[in-house]
Amino acid sequence: MNINYKHFAISTFCAAAIGFALSMSIITSENGYVGGMMVLPLLLLISVLCLFLLIAGIFNFILGNKSLGLCLLSMVFSLPASFILFCLIAKYFEIGAYRQDPMIPFPVAANIAILKDVTG
Repeated sequence: MNINYKHFAISTFCAAAIGFALSMSIITSENGYVGGMMVLPLLLLISVLCLFLLIAGIFNFILGNKSLGLCLLSMVFSLPASFILFCLIAKYFEIGAYRQDPMIPFPVAANIAILKDVTG
């Protein structure tokens, strides 16, 4: 069985690019709650994509095109791994929805100045 490493590298790169694109929708969200709500639908989308890739890879592997079948089967594993990896990298570097903004003090200093003027 000859493995075409060029196709293998291209399929792995494509899976990583898809995982990066899907994770960017979470990372670039303004609010962490909105990003958190998007995780489950994106994971479901990735699972459906992986199911189709798995079926196509098994059919290609059985029907004789083993090189393409292995490329598709590698995408099944690299797609969710790249999605989770890019989200973890964004969490580690506190990018986008994962940034840690300092909390705004309550009451705000401007409100204290106004209250001092009103009360005398």
